[in-house]
Amino acid sequence: MKDFILTGLGILNPKTTKQCWHKLFTEYRQVSLYIIFGALTTFVSWGVFALVRWQIGAGNGTAIPNLVSWVCAVTFAFVCNKTFVFESKHKGIIALKEAAKFYGMRLISLGFDLLFMFLTVDLTGIDGDAYTYLMKILATVIVLASNYVFSKFFIFNKKHTDEQTDTDIPDTDSKSSE
Repeated sequence: MKDFILTGLGILNPKTTKQCWHKLFTEYRQVSLYIIFGALTTFVSWGVFALVRWQIGAGNGTAIPNLVSWVCAVTFAFVCNKTFVFESKHKGIIALKEAAKFYGMRLISLGFDLLFMFLTVDLTGIDGDAYTYLMKILATVIVLASNYVFSKFFIFNKKHTDEQTDTDIPDTDSKSSE
């Protein structure tokens, strides 16, 4: 374990460090990709949150910036999670069901995010930027963890989606011969 940590930190041989990171990414590919795209989604969310909060004024609460940033971030996250993290190839009705489940579960985490920000920022009256963003960081950590669980076990779960086949869905891409 000590060598793994030291290698991961780049303290030991650079060649071993590369091998270590490769092995780690290969063995935990899905989680690694989720973290990478989760970070990108977080940047989208925070960027939009900050931009909207700046546009409407910091004294006008956190609900509107949270809602706008949520729509942008969830749309970005759905495309990335479906395509790259969980590699779902479903189209048609099943893809729409995945999207509905994805947005539905994200609504639950949005509810948590809004409640958390309301209780810790709006209700307390503490309106300093540092405090507000610290609370946003705490909310984000909890939301990211719960969203991974939702996506892995309830949305893109191959066991559930493989039970439904795309054979029931008409293929709109191919032309029927007459």
